[in-house]
Amino acid sequence: MLFTSSEFAFLFLPITLMGYTLLQACRLPRLSFILLLFASIFFYGWWRLDLVPVLLGSVVFNYGLGLIIVAAPTNARAVTTSGIVVNLALLGLFKYADFFTANVNAVLGTSMPFLELVLPLGISFFTFVQIAYLVDASKGGRGCHGFIEYALFVTFFPHLLAGPIVHHSAMIPQFQLRASLSLRANDMVFGLAIFLIGLAKKSIFADHLGPVANAVFATADGGGILTTTAAWIGALAYTFQLYFDFSGYSDMAVGLARMFSLKFPWNFDSPYKSSSIVDFWRRWHVTLSQFLRDYLYIPLGGNRRGKRRHYLNLVLTMVIGGFWHGAAWTFIIWGAWHGVLLLINHRFGERFGVPRALPWRAVAWALTFAATIIGWVFFRATTIGGALAMLKAMFFGGGTATGPVSFDLEFLSLLAIAAVTALFAPNARQLTEALEEERFDPRLVGAAFGSLVLIIIVSKASMHESPFLYFNF
Repeated sequence: MLFTSSEFAFLFLPITLMGYTLLQACRLPRLSFILLLFASIFFYGWWRLDLVPVLLGSVVFNYGLGLIIVAAPTNARAVTTSGIVVNLALLGLFKYADFFTANVNAVLGTSMPFLELVLPLGISFFTFVQIAYLVDASKGGRGCHGFIEYALFVTFFPHLLAGPIVHHSAMIPQFQLRASLSLRANDMVFGLAIFLIGLAKKSIFADHLGPVANAVFATADGGGILTTTAAWIGALAYTFQLYFDFSGYSDMAVGLARMFSLKFPWNFDSPYKSSSIVDFWRRWHVTLSQFLRDYLYIPLGGNRRGKRRHYLNLVLTMVIGGFWHGAAWTFIIWGAWHGVLLLINHRFGERFGVPRALPWRAVAWALTFAATIIGWVFFRATTIGGALAMLKAMFFGGGTATGPVSFDLEFLSLLAIAAVTALFAPNARQLTEALEEERFDPRLVGAAFGSLVLIIIVSKASMHESPFLYFNF
């Protein structure tokens, strides 16, 4: 069930919201959260009912380990390590088993059979949040809560499938509170506004940029010839498609949580405005960056063991982060590319400092944006050959024929508007803060959101429903 579907918008969400609000008004907060838990399980099972046991089994297993860690702190390290191994084994079974089988067969010439298991939606996300829970529990950071709070923290439907990667210390305490009705009404308004911003990103930009990006990359992966113009337009189309698709989902998740008087962390902060790769990773998929820093980079030693180890830890963290996105060499190369860029960024900063003058900042932004686009080429291509063909056409000249991909003025205008929006417009967090501080005339705000709803309706009418890109990861 997609956030953009009619079943979600007109049935699931209104029924769940009304039931939750009624139970909260009747001073039955625990029942309201039990309702949310069952609604979230239903939401997950709408896609594949047979994979619900994988999700619930993971929740029960990790909650039980948390209890064991608290009850026997002397064995916490061993229990935590065992729990991490089991979680990663489950993730590896579904997501990486066939990747390793294919590579072993290619190297050794064997013919081991593939498992061809269906990848459970959200498994990468609910695995990460539970690993963080176990690690923190072993350090005394579990907190006081029951199974209902824990299960809802993991399965709460707005973040279950594609994040943001919420932290137990920020979410579980919110399930133990009851918001006043006046606060609930305020949260409903702002939650709906944030949700509409995310829906607009998805339906107006991402879904209309996607077909062209898909056509260009399919041509490259299939060995077709691309002109330099086609390759660049395809790469830019995907660059902005991915941004508006994933940031749109993240904004919708934040908005949905806010409707229930729950607060999620913001996951995007205008990353394409970054003037360095370090700054980019402070703005792009913020919760993943924080997770990789706190639960991978720092445990590896961070910057505490000398420069060489610091740089190795940076690259290794990004390679693992790339592999987390998908079982393919293209994702590993994308992670390694960003690891090397971070290394260069740190070395440059140590030697020359951060550029302050406007011309140098402009150059730094251009280099950062170009490096990001190159990375997205590997991220999107399904083969290394396809990625290299795209880059060859982009930087060293492509074919002279128009080829199978063409672009009309309407699409180029949309791409230009998407670029201007991503590079210059305020983001969802900034708009929300401005609305909360009442910086705008309420009549103007009402007219703006009314117009936005109409544009969304027209945009959705002209496109088929498409899943969010991060559902693949």
